Amino acid sequence: MSRKTNYTDLIGETDTARDIRDDDALRRTHSMTVAMLEHAHKLIAEAEKELKEKNQRIKTLENLAVTDEMTGLLNRRGFEHAVEQEMDRIHRGQSLGGAFALLDMDKFKPINDTYGHYAGDLCIQAVARCLQSKIRSTDMAGRLGGDEFAIYLSNVDRKMAIKKLKKINQKINDLSLVWDDQLINIGASMGCVMVDNSIKSYKDIYTRADHEMYRVKTMSRDHETQRNEILSETNLI
Repeated sequence: MSRKTNYTDLIGETDTARDIRDDDALRRTHSMTVAMLEHAHKLIAEAEKELKEKNQRIKTLENLAVTDEMTGLLNRRGFEHAVEQEMDRIHRGQSLGGAFALLDMDKFKPINDTYGHYAGDLCIQAVARCLQSKIRSTDMAGRLGGDEFAIYLSNVDRKMAIKKLKKINQKINDLSLVWDDQLINIGASMGCVMVDNSIKSYKDIYTRADHEMYRVKTMSRDHETQRNEILSETNLI
């Protein structure tokens, strides 16, 4: 005798099977979604790391572009740009003014010829360290090339500038280096100008300071015995 079909049981079994299949599908979808999210997070983390490394490389290249490799000071390009920014602050009334000083090492060629270029490089580095140690974090020091340096004192008046520059000038000209048991005296001639609204370009500042610096260098050659007096009296603003 055949068993009578129970359609209610068949419908119930079908609904249960469908629920099981739906649950399995949901779990598979959830697992796939989690896996995709984890992969996406991994890709994002890798992209962020790569971007950070690229930004660091860019920053390093930018620093190299404006920094003198031998001394760590600003190079000509970096220093000029920094001074131009300070000039803009002056023109917008955000600074009292500044003082620009150009320094050229004295008798540097004889040092190279007598003791060699490595000794000359050490003298250049000694001047750079001295300049860097004597200025504020808001000031700037640069090596413009060869044995030529420059400093910019920001937000200073004439009295403040003269006081600071005299100290820097004296420290530079008190430097010495022992090389092969011989004492190398290091000195530099300094030309200074005040920077205010009347000065319109970096070229103007540089030209005036360069003129003053060479005037001092000439005086020093003509009056070597009066070197200290010349340093303290005649080559300051």
